[in-house]
Amino acid sequence: MEYWSHQSFIPQVRLYLADLDMEFKVLLIMDNAGDHTLNLYHKGVQLKFLPPNTTSLLQTMDQGMIHAFKAFYTRNSLQHLVDAMDHDSEFTLKAYWRNFTIATCLSVIDRLLKDMKKETLNACWSKFWLDCVHNYTGFSPQKIQHSAINKVFQLARILSCQGFDDITEDDVCTLIDARSDPLTDQDLENLTKSASEEEDTSGSGEEQEQEEAA
Repeated sequence: MEYWSHQSFIPQVRLYLADLDMEFKVLLIMDNAGDHTLNLYHKGVQLKFLPPNTTSLLQTMDQGMIHAFKAFYTRNSLQHLVDAMDHDSEFTLKAYWRNFTIATCLSVIDRLLKDMKKETLNACWSKFWLDCVHNYTGFSPQKIQHSAINKVFQLARILSCQGFDDITEDDVCTLIDARSDPLTDQDLENLTKSASEEEDTSGSGEEQEQEEAA
């Protein structure tokens, strides 16, 4: 944060104001995240922090961008699953999820970012700066969620044999609307422990099968 402030933000603002023949006086408004309270003092820069617990009300990411992102991600994740099933004659859902890595996740994100239109991002400003929103239709976060839900149901019908036959609209909306709390150190420790135990169990089973075969 300090590096961004002193090596990027301040030099760029200084050049911008110099081009406008304006004095170097800056008001920097930030949320009160922990890393934002470091040594950011600089002559000519005044810092103001937003009140706590207002992120969901004041920031554009929480006014629709995250919502649209999750809708696209849900849709594209199922599409990726269907594509994998179509290209693998020995496809199993369990094997698919075991091989779903961070790289797989990033490929899904890359695809959804290409699908997300600039009009959608612009529409996310409508609640608190309506004047900057262009009069585009059909790209609001709400319409994106509706479209994503319809697509998810189409894909779920294809995957009905894999346990997706009882999926409901409420299930999809709950997934998209959910606000997950950050993982704690204990959560991460439990996840790591569970993964290790699963690998140990899997390894023991394979060794037993090999012994029985011998």
